[in-house]
Amino acid sequence: MNDNQTSDNAMDSNQAAEEHIVDSPLQAPSAASNPQKDREAQEPDREVEKDKSVERKANAESAKYRRRLRETEAERDSLAQAAETASQTIYQQAVQALQSKGEALRHPEDLSLFTGKQPSDYIKDGQLDQVALQADADKLHQERPELFRAIRYSPRPDKSQGYGGGEFSSRDAWRNAFKPA
Repeated sequence: MNDNQTSDNAMDSNQAAEEHIVDSPLQAPSAASNPQKDREAQEPDREVEKDKSVERKANAESAKYRRRLRETEAERDSLAQAAETASQTIYQQAVQALQSKGEALRHPEDLSLFTGKQPSDYIKDGQLDQVALQADADKLHQERPELFRAIRYSPRPDKSQGYGGGEFSSRDAWRNAFKPA
């Protein structure tokens, strides 16, 4: 039995070696000689390149939109600043022209200081609320009349005075003064 077992073991090891040798050469040539598998192996590389190309295009497009967004935001901010400046100017002109019972504010900034309202409180939808501004000025005039000064209208000079009827000019008057009569 001993010889039998030894020969069986030898046979098993030979068969395993033959199977290994037979399997190896058969698998290697079949994998290398199959053009379809070669194409499939190259296709992932093409797909990766295609994905990178699509990704680059998407990044470029998103960068373009981000740049446009920044430009639009900058334009919006500058327009908002211009609108705020225009609103402030309109408010200041309106406060300087404000009158309450024939008197004007000595210092236009007193209106916002004593009423507690900011210029933006009087501006609604881009328009100055003249009624609210005048109402607050009247209320402030009742509470603090010392903040107002009387409006004095100075007479305007009459430039036609002192020139006579307009028949003679001053040059003619001097010539005529020294003419013999």
